[in-house]
Amino acid sequence: MMAQLAALTVVSCVCWSPFLVNILMMQINQSPRPSDNDQDGFTLLGLRMASLNQILDPWVYILLRRAVLFRVCCFYTQRPLETANSSYADGRRQTFSLK
Repeated sequence: MMAQLAALTVVSCVCWSPFLVNILMMQINQSPRPSDNDQDGFTLLGLRMASLNQILDPWVYILLRRAVLFRVCCFYTQRPLETANSSYADGRRQTFSLK
């Protein structure tokens, strides 16, 4: 499904980009001096966000399944208007009538 693919791509890019940018910057700025704590903290943040990707991926699959999306879309688009005197059967009849 395209929604799942797009969401997984966005989540993956957001989660992995800090780590990959950090690796790229470390390769560009190769210097013989020892690393400072700021760079180590950014590396740790990048690794934490990369591990967050593995936590978020199953949730994206669960929440963006076709059945869940269908229920959410149908719930908001085919919601009958309830009045004070309408019964359950009237509401069902209004929802599924072909006009």
